[in-house]
Amino acid sequence: MDNDTAGSPSGKAPWGWIVFLLIVIIVLLVRFSGNKNGDRDQEARAEAARIAAQHFAELRLAAVTAGFHLDSAAHSQDPDYNAESGRLLAINAKSSQQFTNPELSKAWAQIVADSGAGMVILERIGRIDAEKPSGYEILSKALQDDSPEQEREVERAASARIADEMDKAALQQDYRETESQLDNAIGALAQIAEGLGEPASNAALGVQFYPSWDGTYWGDEVVVQNNSAASLDNAVEVVTVNYANGSRTHVHYSDAWPAGASLKAMYPYRDSDYVAGQATPAGLRPQSVDVAVYTAGGVAHGDLPVTDASWDDTIRSYCAKLTFSAQYLGAYTDDDGQQFAPGFKFAFQGLNGLPIRAVTAQITDAAGASHSVRWSYDAGAHLNPGDEQALRSDLVDASPPAHLAFTLSLADSGYEPTVTVY
Repeated sequence: MDNDTAGSPSGKAPWGWIVFLLIVIIVLLVRFSGNKNGDRDQEARAEAARIAAQHFAELRLAAVTAGFHLDSAAHSQDPDYNAESGRLLAINAKSSQQFTNPELSKAWAQIVADSGAGMVILERIGRIDAEKPSGYEILSKALQDDSPEQEREVERAASARIADEMDKAALQQDYRETESQLDNAIGALAQIAEGLGEPASNAALGVQFYPSWDGTYWGDEVVVQNNSAASLDNAVEVVTVNYANGSRTHVHYSDAWPAGASLKAMYPYRDSDYVAGQATPAGLRPQSVDVAVYTAGGVAHGDLPVTDASWDDTIRSYCAKLTFSAQYLGAYTDDDGQQFAPGFKFAFQGLNGLPIRAVTAQITDAAGASHSVRWSYDAGAHLNPGDEQALRSDLVDASPPAHLAFTLSLADSGYEPTVTVY
């Protein structure tokens, strides 16, 4: 009997079924809970992507409104009155623009405030231009009537014009300062852009830098090539030029940027009527140029270290355009009895200017004996193309040399070109 009941359904078998069913229920509950968690994670990722896309769209709107366009031609950021008025009006038109990113809202408020201050100054400049008599009007009045009263009126008009021009110059200086503050405010957009994604490989962008070289050229030029395999369209670009004790940041935007194509920007070296100098400060050589390109799909990055060797290579390429002319100057005494030593005069062509430290003449006489004479310039000296430089010294021979060459010591460069005259 015991053997019969041991194998019947009334034994331990039902408990096994109960345990099995419990395990199945637990597995189903765990799977269902996992699905719900997965759905929540997916929803969270989708929401984060939506917010990121919205923040980028807002950042691009700010960059397009307040920044400068980047394209295949290096546009000089040297705007006139109309260009600056248009830029400030575009910012003012979006003064009430709402952003979901609180950091962008704060930055935009400062951009709008600085833009408003600039508009006030430009309005005063425009009023001076509209109200002051032109030079033609003053001359016309003088020709119409030469009476004493008219002469005094012409003098008053001329004096008023001079005063207006002085006021205008002061206002333009005020505007340059305000414009610099506006550029700094726009530069804050770069910090916001940094939070949009991690940079890609540095190989994604190729960066070239062509310095103004102490004003020899109008400005610093940056050329950026898209080395990625994809087109970087509807982008925001941040260019940062780093030097010994600081940096300067520029915010740009672009529309279409195919793979392999290059875009350019140029930053003015000197102050003009409506723009402050934006290149590296005088006497401070850049140490690197960093470029970050932000798109809806991610971030591309590139950087260019500026070494002594690369800098000298750039200056060498500039100097390849130079041509020189020179002539021997004999000793003479002028009508006042002042004596002048022999020497040379030389001039150059090919560059807008030449930042110079010294000129050394390599002189070889008819007997084959050689010696050199060096003339030094004051710090910051700039030679102009076509201007003849008279270099005299008692160390120059009293008769023309058989062979003559000049070696130029250039400002802020170890490269010293030598030019053989004859």
